[in-house]
Amino acid sequence: MKRNILILFLIFISGQVATAQEHILDRLIKDYAKKENAILREMDRTILLEPIEKAIRMDSTKSDADIEKLYTEYPFDKVTILTLKESPKDIWSEFAEDVKAYNDDENYKTLLKIKKDGLVNIITKKGESFVSELFLIIQKTDDVAIVKIEGWLKESDIEELTEQYK
Repeated sequence: MKRNILILFLIFISGQVATAQEHILDRLIKDYAKKENAILREMDRTILLEPIEKAIRMDSTKSDADIEKLYTEYPFDKVTILTLKESPKDIWSEFAEDVKAYNDDENYKTLLKIKKDGLVNIITKKGESFVSELFLIIQKTDDVAIVKIEGWLKESDIEELTEQYK
């Protein structure tokens, strides 16, 4: 009996730790995906690369080595897009307040805030020598969205991208 209680306790604790480790930006996606008229799309590596692979196969100058190179060098593992474009404006306001309450931590840093026709925040999570997650939080007059890109993005590519908007 004591063993069963201990097992249940450990299962409960491990669930609490997993929930506690979920980052606030992931929670925003999860919570707002449940809101009225929210649209959530998740695309894994296969879905992202399939059309590119087909195009390579149709090009007679390309070989299987080009396809293999695509799969080894393509930096994205998964892309998640949440849009609230069709949601009521009060949800947009609530979203804006939640984004405003976000603060960087030891793992996630805001690289850039672009204030042009709305607001776009670019937030990254660094891996050892690469960026493992990139969040784009978009708040425009005609759409509100979060885009999360997971993979192994080169810091130099991110820096080059952000330099265009500084």
